[in-house]
Amino acid sequence: MHSGKTTDLVQEIYNLERVGKNVGLYKPRVDTKGGNTIVSQLGYARECDGVIERLRDWLPEMRTKDYVFVDEAQFMPARDIDMLAQLGVETTVICYGIRCDGFQNPWKGSARLLQIADRLEEFESYCEVCGGKASRNTRFINGVLQTAGQQDCIENFDDISYKCVCTKCWFELKKSSSKSA
Repeated sequence: MHSGKTTDLVQEIYNLERVGKNVGLYKPRVDTKGGNTIVSQLGYARECDGVIERLRDWLPEMRTKDYVFVDEAQFMPARDIDMLAQLGVETTVICYGIRCDGFQNPWKGSARLLQIADRLEEFESYCEVCGGKASRNTRFINGVLQTAGQQDCIENFDDISYKCVCTKCWFELKKSSSKSA
């Protein structure tokens, strides 16, 4: 989060389309933020070619693309990641997402990507507490750190926020949160 993933994704698509490539952008239906559009923290946006509920329904269209981009791939089930890997034999598939949820548990889609991806690239972010390299996402509700709850809680509500933090600050936040509970 806050690392420039979506900004990079929009830029990559722009660069490829500028040279005549047929590019498709998709995201899972569970990602309700932005409707059928992806929006970066900087405000760059692009409409998706498809919002995926059942990946199998989109595969024929995806096969016609030179490049297939999937945003928020962490929300996808492992079986869909396997289908995207198979599609990658026919066309270039690039998935964007985060490794773990706000409770430090792996997302199913991300876990599978980490197992089978041909290449991984990490986007760096900075700790919103100390300024060091962030490696964890944290979820807050009404300013209170959450250490358990629903995994796929999208940032659409005024009372939910996320921060990127380093490992040290994560443990400090968790410790201070348990003292105040």
